[in-house]
Amino acid sequence: MGNLFGRVVWLKNETDRVIELKESRRSAPHGLYSYTIRLDRFQQKKIGATMFHRRTKLAARPTVIRIFVDGVDLFDKVLTPQNFIDYFRISFRAVEDEKVIVRGVRATRSDQFRRTRLVGSLISGLRFLIGNDEHGGQGEDIV
Repeated sequence: MGNLFGRVVWLKNETDRVIELKESRRSAPHGLYSYTIRLDRFQQKKIGATMFHRRTKLAARPTVIRIFVDGVDLFDKVLTPQNFIDYFRISFRAVEDEKVIVRGVRATRSDQFRRTRLVGSLISGLRFLIGNDEHGGQGEDIV
């Protein structure tokens, strides 16, 4: 689970396709991945914001996170470990020509508290008192 006070990032699949994020070292042969996150259709998942950064430091080699849609690699779209630190929420959306857009929402000051596992869980439990779940600033394209 990680540190109770560690920051988290929400991954949100807003498509009707399966999205996979696969961690790859820059010098590794194609098809060799060290970690995979799977997002089923319209699923959202919370992961540690510094997980990929920490894994990169342990391996002592640069890392990229490749995006797969229904098992097909989007060669022109990769994420870096820094993207998971910079954004509060990363969403995947489909546009009319079957392309997938990756958008990120940077956290506002009040969202910084929600980024910790403990406080975020408490606030989610008391959501009926604080209103809707729309947090963060304006979304921006990442890749």
